[in-house]
Amino acid sequence: MIGAMLSVLSTWAMVGAAPVLDGYDMVSYFASGTAMKGSSNVSFTLETFGCNGMPGVNPMGSCGNYTFHFANEKNREAFAQDPWKYAPKYGGF
Repeated sequence: MIGAMLSVLSTWAMVGAAPVLDGYDMVSYFASGTAMKGSSNVSFTLETFGCNGMPGVNPMGSCGNYTFHFANEKNREAFAQDPWKYAPKYGGF
């Protein structure tokens, strides 16, 4: 059951599927404490590495390409500069 759930979560977050956290802007949450819906016009694709037991490379805990949406270009640039500051830790999205 857990394996099947992880597979669904991974597929859901992959490029071409729904954006991470249903398109909410992660940077706005950290900056202002409010959840703002992002736009597909202001997006960033995070390529993750570190599968198969390579610790420390990928703190999200899963591999693939993940698309994040942002409310504005400033938030997109902040995320691009330090994605692991804002990305959900250990998967779970």
